[in-house]
Amino acid sequence: MPRKKTRGAALAALALTLLTTAASAADIGDIRWTNDVRFYGDNTEVGGPYRDGETILGGQLLSFFEVPVGERITILAGGYADVRSGGDDDPNDSEPILSFRYRTGERSTFILGTLQTERRHGLIDPIQVSTLELTRPVESGMQYVAAGDDWSFDGFINWQRENTPEHREAFDYGVVAAWELGAGFGLEGQIHGFHVGGQLYDAGEEVYNNVVFAPGARWTHDFPIVGQSRVRAMYLLSTTTEDEAHPERPTDGDGIWLELSVQPWERTRLFGVVWQGEDFFAAEGDPNYGSPGTEPDFYEPERDYKELGAEVSFPIEEKLTFTAEGRLHWIDDRSTEFSFRVYARVPISFVVRQARGHRP
Repeated sequence: MPRKKTRGAALAALALTLLTTAASAADIGDIRWTNDVRFYGDNTEVGGPYRDGETILGGQLLSFFEVPVGERITILAGGYADVRSGGDDDPNDSEPILSFRYRTGERSTFILGTLQTERRHGLIDPIQVSTLELTRPVESGMQYVAAGDDWSFDGFINWQRENTPEHREAFDYGVVAAWELGAGFGLEGQIHGFHVGGQLYDAGEEVYNNVVFAPGARWTHDFPIVGQSRVRAMYLLSTTTEDEAHPERPTDGDGIWLELSVQPWERTRLFGVVWQGEDFFAAEGDPNYGSPGTEPDFYEPERDYKELGAEVSFPIEEKLTFTAEGRLHWIDDRSTEFSFRVYARVPISFVVRQARGHRP
């Protein structure tokens, strides 16, 4: 195992020992051991100039202790491991889980360390590609999440790489907010940025920034036969540092994203996506929405992309979730492509130490 991972695991174990001792002495609340076991298979048979096909198959384990150290403060300490099928015996990826979570209100929390990353914070595919749910389920940095009866907010910064003599620092950041207006109508806004920079060392790399702004609206209503239906429309505006290899390309782009989904059965969702873009680019977005291709010299200013998909959840056990998703892709005027995903998640949680005076 690389020295970085070994050091991270040792740090997590030391922190866990100290935190458990402190919580035992304080006797503030229950100490819980949470294990989130995940199994996934994702096959993207998408050919074309924008995105290469890939298959991701494996399993993940997120295991951590939740230790209350104050009336409003909880510490998470543990580790994460991802093992890809067809890889070597060691985890393909592993990280410590260390998180300071301060509850600032009944439904608001400030987080320092390991973040909450459910469904990519809610970012849509043109802004963050869906496979990040499998390849980067653990992020670290700072975050503030809050919600009310008719609104929600998630603001975060995820530190991906520190500034060293070998490379510049890199991080992404974002804000996802939504407001319910009544009668099924709502507003939402998303901002996401990716930055490469740093003042200590430049390592020969140029400073780079990519930012996407996405205001939008949605409407949800129950109809006969098709069930709960939702329409979402968002306008996306991207701005990117000039490409020195292609200075003639625009640095600003935009696009319109429209999604229609229906739920004719309790555990089945059908959806369609239409996208029209011009010179749009998101550094972490699904490349099928952007103008640049996989080859450095390929660039298509005006983009036309469509999706048609279905997501089905299968009832197995109360706490186990198993979903299957399939999509058809129409990329510009090229042939129809397809992708599918299967995903199983098993959360297991135990109380390993009860607070003094607590009785089940």
